Amino acid sequence: MTNMRGGGTVSNWTPMVQQIRAGSEAAVEELYDSLRSIRHFLRNRHMRPDQVEDAYHALIIDLVVAIRKGQPREPETLPAYAMTIARRKGIQYIQSAIRERRYLDVENIVLPGNASESPEQLVLRSEQKE
Repeated sequence: MTNMRGGGTVSNWTPMVQQIRAGSEAAVEELYDSLRSIRHFLRNRHMRPDQVEDAYHALIIDLVVAIRKGQPREPETLPAYAMTIARRKGIQYIQSAIRERRYLDVENIVLPGNASESPEQLVLRSEQKE
């Protein structure tokens, strides 16, 4: 198998899929490395780096479970299948962020700093201390 890490493609996905179905941990690691370009897709969904990593790990787990259950039927469609899962994870993230914002209690948010001082006053006070 030829691994082209930058593009996230493998010349022939069939052997990797067969090895994963057979329980090979090395094949799972190769899958993890081969699809890492999906992280860029997730980053473009305005996710924080820790959220990108969590989503990518969850994607790989979902993908391995699907492969062991016989999906996708044609191994060469694995990258497209993985992107479908990634899109769903991106949508879930956006929906979750929308829900959080919708139910945010703006009246009880505690802002850092002293709200009675303007930014100019803070600068003046820090200059006076110096």
